[in-house]
Amino acid sequence: MTYMTTKNKCILDALGHRIEDFARRYRPGRPTVVLLPGGMGSQLDRSIRPYRKANDKPFERYDPIWMDLGIVFGKDAVKLKIQDSGRDADDHIIIPDGPLDFIVNAYNGTEQYFRDDRGWNYICFGFDWRRPVTESAGYLESFLRRLGARVNQLMGESPLPNTTLLCHSMGGLVAVAFLHRIAKQAKTIDQWLARVVTVGTPFYGTATHIRRYFKGQNFLNRLYGRTCIARLAGTLPGPYALLFPSIAQYSRDAQRLAQSKYRLDRYPMRDAGQRNLAIDPFGQTAADRFPSWVSPSHLRSADKMRTRITGPLPQELTQRMFHIRSGLVQMPIEQKWRAVKGANFDPEYNVYPIQKAREGPGDGTVPAWSARLVGTPLAQVYNLTKARNHSELAEHLETLEVVSALMTHGKLPKRLQVQNTRLGSKKAPAGHVKSFMDGVLDGQIDRNSPEASNPELWRPLMEEVNFC
Repeated sequence: MTYMTTKNKCILDALGHRIEDFARRYRPGRPTVVLLPGGMGSQLDRSIRPYRKANDKPFERYDPIWMDLGIVFGKDAVKLKIQDSGRDADDHIIIPDGPLDFIVNAYNGTEQYFRDDRGWNYICFGFDWRRPVTESAGYLESFLRRLGARVNQLMGESPLPNTTLLCHSMGGLVAVAFLHRIAKQAKTIDQWLARVVTVGTPFYGTATHIRRYFKGQNFLNRLYGRTCIARLAGTLPGPYALLFPSIAQYSRDAQRLAQSKYRLDRYPMRDAGQRNLAIDPFGQTAADRFPSWVSPSHLRSADKMRTRITGPLPQELTQRMFHIRSGLVQMPIEQKWRAVKGANFDPEYNVYPIQKAREGPGDGTVPAWSARLVGTPLAQVYNLTKARNHSELAEHLETLEVVSALMTHGKLPKRLQVQNTRLGSKKAPAGHVKSFMDGVLDGQIDRNSPEASNPELWRPLMEEVNFC
């Protein structure tokens, strides 16, 4: 087998193990929740040995690569690189394996709410957030088909007609790409799912992602340096979909983007010297301003993919689509981009050329206007009143209560009165996290230190380290 066919088999095998475990624990007659994590919320495992040649099978053993102690105490982050050939770094094979679950579980609050407290069926579909959204959508299709068949075989019923896809952030892009894959089967949608619920999904991108191509990511920069992390970000095709939309895509949807409560009234990326000039991150003007490691082919693919998934869906699918979003944080919703010679940009010394031009409502990562497909009726959109921060939305009690009400009654509640509570793992205060990182950098803390395996320290680290 080739590298790619071997990787495909390894991913399907890992999904099969999770499906088998779920099928044997399945509770007949109860609803099912399939969680699609946000970007970087899926665990990635790396084969111990590299792929060498056809029929060489060194893939029985894997080591967590995202996230594990090696991210902090080694150089594991550089192993996330995707080569120009599409292979993983050094020809090892990296597979997704459920939710991020090393030291701390990224979504244990969500799991607790649905599986433990409600007694419903629950499973997480992990995906490789580094790779194209459309690739992950293909695996989701295989996953759901096999899930339905295996449960039916063991329990005599398919869970899919009573299944809700609950999608946090980038997971919503994967789910909608999947819907477009099965759009021709829309009249038999009951065989696939009951509904899709997205939570803080950046359908039209974010204001925060573009910085990673210039300045890396703050937490990882301290360990690896800005240049290393910025260059690494450029090799990952999946997160390119998180840039603001192309001018063509914006123009297609501009009228409806300007009509909702959280509105966008003009194109969100402007030239810093000519304030009325729009700068398309997918166009030629931007190409000259991006650093040399930003991939033109990844840009083209991401633009094509997102233009498609933000396009119209058949009515049978649209009526099953629901969005939950927050507009409680003031954040950049429009930016201005200074003309720079991207080929000469140095992440260590040059000034970041993009600045905030205007603030508006969002969740700190995704502007509220971006978190709704324009084809989804406003009656199918819930604007949160308590849950604020992007990383916590899928574990916040308000979000989970909204999803529960929707699954129980078939429609969104008008307004819920709930506590402002996040479920799941506890988080250490920011000062403790800083002390931990200072100790690592000073050599006072190593992987054998008690702090190295403290889940309360890793929870905020997990939320801070974002490529997407």
